[in-house]
Amino acid sequence: MHRITSDCLNNSFFSSALREWVEQVAVGAFTPEYRAKMRAEERKRATACKGEEDMWKAKFFQENWGDECVLIEAACSGGFR
Repeated sequence: MHRITSDCLNNSFFSSALREWVEQVAVGAFTPEYRAKMRAEERKRATACKGEEDMWKAKFFQENWGDECVLIEAACSGGFR
């Protein structure tokens, strides 16, 4: 069995994570209310972006991605290869 030494508490990564955890506890980040609020905001953000993404997909949709590039290249070179 391994023993925990005082050196493990001097680790900068551990210290940073512990500091961040204490800050999150101070603002109540682990309460059910806060977590529900964060989930609601994430759903709202995902829904807002979804519409923009769908419009982009519709505008630039190609049955086989790259077909448009081949057609543009063929038109610029004077014919199909």
